[in-house]
Amino acid sequence: MICMLDFFMLDIKDMESFQKTISLPFINQKRVANNPLHQNVEAFQETFNFQATFYYKNSFYLKPIEQILKRKKPVWLVFSNGEAYKVLVTDIEIIKSYFNKRGQAIKQDIKFTIEVFYE
Repeated sequence: MICMLDFFMLDIKDMESFQKTISLPFINQKRVANNPLHQNVEAFQETFNFQATFYYKNSFYLKPIEQILKRKKPVWLVFSNGEAYKVLVTDIEIIKSYFNKRGQAIKQDIKFTIEVFYE
């Protein structure tokens, strides 16, 4: 599956590994007669975890992605099926493998942890 993070095209490796999490925080309190009382403390939180793969790309291709994400500002995540989210990337892990004779990585895996940004 192809997606765009800001203006960078990403090829998501395995759709089976795409993970979406929605957290719904509540405070639990015990009341008299053991009837629970639930209070909403904050809005829900929506996160994505996925892995993207680059093949035969220049190793400098990831530098602009890193620079944009280091700003810690919301960017757009758009999937090929039309879903679009304004997101904050909270964690990024880059794994380089299969090096050629010049020491350049032929395969680069990127693992993203992304939180949906609601204004």
